[in-house]
Amino acid sequence: MLPTIQAMAQEGRQYRSVLYGGLMVDKESVRVVEFNARFGDPETQVILPRLKTDLLDIIMAVIKGKLNQITIECTEEACVGVVMASGGYPGNYKTGLPISGLLDVDSDVMVFHAGHKDRRKPLGKY
Repeated sequence: MLPTIQAMAQEGRQYRSVLYGGLMVDKESVRVVEFNARFGDPETQVILPRLKTDLLDIIMAVIKGKLNQITIECTEEACVGVVMASGGYPGNYKTGLPISGLLDVDSDVMVFHAGHKDRRKPLGKY
């Protein structure tokens, strides 16, 4: 990431936003797969729960150009993201399959939902 930030600075390109770098790491090298000017998902889901500093404070410091004036703190806890998708995803995949066990996770586990329908409640009632 540092070479990218340095190159933007050398070109006089001031950037005040999120820059998410998708990287491929192997034994010999680190390669950039993509850059996104947004929070990556599910990558963000393992970063934000560790954040002790209020995200709004960080965003406001970025907007005002004062990020160097705040201290960003994170917990020491580890986070692991597990993504489950229906077989065949992202191509042709089955929909409407049941998902079970979501209510049985430990209290320190966060479950993020996307692209599913909770049949116990009407949509929009969360």
